[in-house]
Amino acid sequence: MMKKKIAILLPYKENYSESYAGAASIWVKDYLSLSKLKNITTVYGNLKKNLRPLTSNFINIDISGKIIRKNIRYTDILYKDCIKKKYSIIEIHNRPESLLFLIKKKIDSKLTFIFHNNPKDMRGSTSVKERIFIAENCDQVYFVSNWVKDKFFENFENAVSIPVPDADLAVEDTTDNTEVKEKKGWLKGLIG
Repeated sequence: MMKKKIAILLPYKENYSESYAGAASIWVKDYLSLSKLKNITTVYGNLKKNLRPLTSNFINIDISGKIIRKNIRYTDILYKDCIKKKYSIIEIHNRPESLLFLIKKKIDSKLTFIFHNNPKDMRGSTSVKERIFIAENCDQVYFVSNWVKDKFFENFENAVSIPVPDADLAVEDTTDNTEVKEKKGWLKGLIG
């Protein structure tokens, strides 16, 4: 049996260093320090060469010199590495555009997404249709607060949602008969 491996993709603007770490970096470092899975987890990010990463399991994705579509180029580099290393799970932080790229590539890994900020302000999850697509095509979606979770479901005027952690979730948009597949435990709140 192949050993399971996990890849974590930080936003390319996130600084995974002691001196300049942002919220997502601190969250990942703190989570890994307590995780039984830290030995099979690799963190991917974009770090300037003179900075040391927060953990030793870090792989730098260098996109210096790239001007256009940095996030797509960044995610493509991760994608190519994931094909080689055959990760079982890819955890993406706060970049719906990266998640959508991997979904469209039909990567053979479970996809987990963590929203740290308002989903409606991020490319790839601004519309209700985009957020329903994420729910339908992601193995699990996490929110760092109830406020972020509420923003994800905001403007689902004609949608019914039953967001109970570790229970089946059904979302139905009654305006165009769009339906979110039932998924066991896809919605988690990472609060309290």
